[in-house]
Amino acid sequence: MKRIDVIGMGPGNEELLPAAYRLRMQTAQRVFNTRQIPISTLLGHLGEPFEGHTVVLVSGDTGFHSLAQTIEKRFGQSHEVVFHPGVGSISCLSAKLKIPYDDAELISLHGNHTLLVPRVSYCNKVFALTGGTQTAADCCRSLTAAGLGDVKVAIGESLTLPEERILMGKARDFVAEQGVDLAVLYVENPNWVSPHRMLKDSEFIRGEVPMTKEEVRHLSIGKLEINPEDLVYDVGAGTGSVSVELARKAFRGMVYAIEKKPEALHLMEANRLKHGAFNLEVVEGTKPCRWVRITLIPPVIVKSSNLMPWSANQSIASALCSVKNFNSAWLFIPPPPLRVSP
Repeated sequence: MKRIDVIGMGPGNEELLPAAYRLRMQTAQRVFNTRQIPISTLLGHLGEPFEGHTVVLVSGDTGFHSLAQTIEKRFGQSHEVVFHPGVGSISCLSAKLKIPYDDAELISLHGNHTLLVPRVSYCNKVFALTGGTQTAADCCRSLTAAGLGDVKVAIGESLTLPEERILMGKARDFVAEQGVDLAVLYVENPNWVSPHRMLKDSEFIRGEVPMTKEEVRHLSIGKLEINPEDLVYDVGAGTGSVSVELARKAFRGMVYAIEKKPEALHLMEANRLKHGAFNLEVVEGTKPCRWVRITLIPPVIVKSSNLMPWSANQSIASALCSVKNFNSAWLFIPPPPLRVSP
C-alpha cells in the first residue's frame, strides 16, 4: 500500500527533528512542507496518482489541531498514513517560561470561533495558539475590553528560530502590539473562579432592583440544559443574578444581558466583576431594538424557559433571527413575580 508519513516539525526549526525523521525525509520520493506550500495545493498533490513514498511536514505536533487528521480522513483508506509526533509550540513556550502545562487549558484560536475570554475567566492558566482573525494582540484587546487587562500574559513568536521573541507583561500592555501572525499566548489569571458552583442570594450585591430568587434561578437555569459553548441572552436582566449564573453554565461561551434601568445596569456590572463573569457582556437598551448591535457567533440555539408565554416574545425572536448568518439563540425569559393573595 502507498505510504504517507506525516511528521510534526514543531515550531519550524528542522534542525530539531530526530535522526529517524530525517532518514524518512531522505528516503522519500517526495517531501511536502506545509510552511512552503498552500494546504489546498498540498492536498491536491496527495490526491494525484503516485506510487512512491511521501513525507508531509506539518507544523507543531500531529496530535494537537494538526493537518495530520485531515490527511488521515482523506487518504487513510487508500494509503498507509503514519503519524510522527513533534514538539509543539505550546511545550516550547512552556519550557521557555518554566511553567508546566499539565494543569493548564490548551486551546487553538487559529481558524475557528473558540473564545479566549471565557477560558481565562474560569481557568488559572491558558496556553493558546493564535493567528488569523485572532492574533495575540487581538486576544489582548479582547481580554482588556472584558475587564481582564491586568492578567499576566506571555507571547512567544518564532520559537526555536533565530528571530525568536518572547514578550511578557499584562494583557493591556500588548493591545497595540504589531507582532507576527502565528504565535503562542500564555495567560495566567490568579483570580479565576470555578464555573461549577452555584451562587446564593446573599453573595450578590443588592439594591432596590428586584432579584430572581435562588431556588427559582437554579431551577430555571437547570431546565434550560445550557451547554458550555452556548451563546445566551438574558432579557430584562435586572441585578444580573441570573446572568452571572448563566455565564457559569456557558463557561466556554458568552452571555449578553439586556437591561434599560440605570440602577440595574450598575448592579449588574458590579456583580459581573465580583463573581468573575467576564464572559458576560452588559448591554444597555430595550428589546428588541438593541439586538442587532450585539456581536453574534453562529450557530446557536433558541430555547424558551417556558416560564412565560412564547407569544409574548415574538418580536424578540423575529429580530434575533433576522440578523445575517444568525440562526437562533438561547433566550432566558424570567418568570413573572410571585403574587401573594391577601
